[in-house]
Amino acid sequence: MGFAMVFGMRFAPLVLVACAHSVPNQTSECRSSFPELDLHATPRADPALEQLAISMCPTCVTADPETYARLERDVAAIKAANPDVSTLVHRPRHDGKTLLVKLSDPAETAVLAGDYAEWDCLNEELGFEREHLWENTNWAELASPGTYNSEMLVEPYLDLDGIEYVEPNYSSGDGGNICATAGEETWTYVFRNGWGDCPAGCIDSEYWHFSVLGETVTLLDYAPSDAAVPGWAEGCARF
Repeated sequence: MGFAMVFGMRFAPLVLVACAHSVPNQTSECRSSFPELDLHATPRADPALEQLAISMCPTCVTADPETYARLERDVAAIKAANPDVSTLVHRPRHDGKTLLVKLSDPAETAVLAGDYAEWDCLNEELGFEREHLWENTNWAELASPGTYNSEMLVEPYLDLDGIEYVEPNYSSGDGGNICATAGEETWTYVFRNGWGDCPAGCIDSEYWHFSVLGETVTLLDYAPSDAAVPGWAEGCARF
């Protein structure tokens, strides 16, 4: 008998409830929760850079297209000029594709019966394609092929009847990372390489500090693993 893991706890057998073909409640018309967004623009070609763009705008639901385009250009230029960082990618706080949802008892019963329609409109708008339900736990998983600022989706789902708690699917562990700071014309980047027991926080790390202006990439500083973490690198380590 298989078991599913959520928050490190062992749950009962997983019940899969397909929603790819679910139809929004026909008694009420769906209204867009995000009318100003081009939700069809996600996912983009580089999901890691898409997440980095999202991290630079905490109130954005999806990546700002101009920010994403600038990151795509600058990071490619940095990696082309500095092979030592060519394999490093941004490491997001959450996967941007999954919400973990706690249902009320009546809502769980309705989901199992195929009668729960409160989330159909949001699911359709955001492209959520499947619902996993851990039977008798009231926990469900919603997943989408798009990449979102999942923290900005919590309130819209909490406003639905039958949903008691929502949180993004936060990641754990540590590893390499890319961080960016936008200026008027010059943007700066921190690349971090981490190794040694990274699930517990990476024993060793090295950092590169770059600036990009137009097509000019400049290495501003480098901190080897035996040096103290410099001020410009603070915040680019997860631990």
